[in-house]
Amino acid sequence: MRKLFILGLLILFGTSCVQPPKNVQTVDTNYASTPENVQAVDSNYAQPPEYVQALDLGLPSGTLWASGNVGAQSPADFGDYFMLSEIKPQNESAEYDMAAVNWGGEWKTPTPQQMKELINMCLWDVISITNDDGDSVIAKGIMGTGPNGNSIFFPLAGYKTIKGEIYGRNVDEDLIRGSYWLSEMLSDFTNCDSTNCEAFEMRIPGNIFVSPIVNSDIPLEVGRSLRPVLAEVQPSENIQFIDLGLPSGTKWANMNVGAKKLTDYGDYYTWPEALEVEGLPTAEHFQELIDQCTWQEETLFYDQGESFVNGYRVIGPNGNWIFLPPPGNLIKHAFADGGDLVQAVGEAGHYWSSTPQNDQESLYLHIRPGGSYLDEGGTGNSRSIRQILEPN
Repeated sequence: MRKLFILGLLILFGTSCVQPPKNVQTVDTNYASTPENVQAVDSNYAQPPEYVQALDLGLPSGTLWASGNVGAQSPADFGDYFMLSEIKPQNESAEYDMAAVNWGGEWKTPTPQQMKELINMCLWDVISITNDDGDSVIAKGIMGTGPNGNSIFFPLAGYKTIKGEIYGRNVDEDLIRGSYWLSEMLSDFTNCDSTNCEAFEMRIPGNIFVSPIVNSDIPLEVGRSLRPVLAEVQPSENIQFIDLGLPSGTKWANMNVGAKKLTDYGDYYTWPEALEVEGLPTAEHFQELIDQCTWQEETLFYDQGESFVNGYRVIGPNGNWIFLPPPGNLIKHAFADGGDLVQAVGEAGHYWSSTPQNDQESLYLHIRPGGSYLDEGGTGNSRSIRQILEPN
């Protein structure tokens, strides 16, 4: 089972090109200065540039990520570099966040847990952003595609030394690294000589990971980038239908019926009960999913890394994906006292189709370590449902 949520996470990247927003401006590499003796953030004046969007990537926590770096004028722009001395509060009683100082009180520096969720829940590619004519590369970086198909781009901005030099290049002088500040809490930056001050490190062609900055080979006192998140955002409990780029045009729900997030098992239904649920897929829909998609066994972490679930990330031809957890199946009144029995929970998943096999059995999608296939089972057993939305 491939685990994505580890320090020193290794991800093998592909390559592609995307077009940037128009009017990409020249990179401003000047340091951002910290207001003196900042005691509180006045969000009435600070605000992000107009291009900045709060990106909903469909993450379980509901965290929204900014579409650009602090100090940048476009998603491809490097933005400003912040030194440790600029990130730290001026005294122990000072409570401010550099993201909020620059963009307003609702924007915060991401925590390590939020960044680890982003790493774990997204699919990542190395991409080059070109100008409008496509004949010149403006920026190289990594793009993560979230569970709902939306994407976020992190430019490889390197890091800036005290002397103002940009480091993180290869022998061809191409930038191949990026480093972004993280903060567990505002006071973390008062003790950055310990392991509670972390950064998001990117290196190509190879890895993206969260690491204590004291364990990094980058000097402690360098300028790093800053990508804010929106604070106190509640996750959506609404099912979304994901376009996987299937030939039929069928869209698949991002979570099971009865689930609150994509890692939940959801509810169990007998086959007659399942037939009453709108959007129940046929066996043909499941076969298309098996044949047209790439299936990856993975472990997804949630609840800030405290919990995990095994399952399959099902990646469509267009790169969008859904996650199928293994809820097992439920046999009602299996015990003498009338209690129910749940079998193979956490090991296998049974998802009903609307296609009957005979008078007593119907077809379902069976997922388990080593493969996914159509199987047949008794209509009285209770299994999971993953809905579809067919094209008009």
